[in-house]
Amino acid sequence: MNNVELRTENIALPEKDQLLVSCGRVLDKLAASAPSDSIMNMAVDFDGEDFIIDVELVSGEMQFSVVADAKSPYMALEKAVKEVSDRIKKWSATRQVETMPATIH
Repeated sequence: MNNVELRTENIALPEKDQLLVSCGRVLDKLAASAPSDSIMNMAVDFDGEDFIIDVELVSGEMQFSVVADAKSPYMALEKAVKEVSDRIKKWSATRQVETMPATIH
């Protein structure tokens, strides 16, 4: 199960609900390419200056957390998504090479 959490109420955004919906959609897309047993969580925070997006992925094959910050919540989200996506792609490429059947000549 994937989860998006708002860690602070200090986010002065009229579109706060839309941001959470966007985060949920992005998390679902990332989870689709992650290991099938993955649990992914995303937290959105604001430290008074920057928006902080924290994405955590836990599965039997990989575990990591990515934190990205930016002045815009969507830029922070984009940075975090790129890093998570790159890590999942790297895992996927390694996994495909390891699990490919031997070729018979």
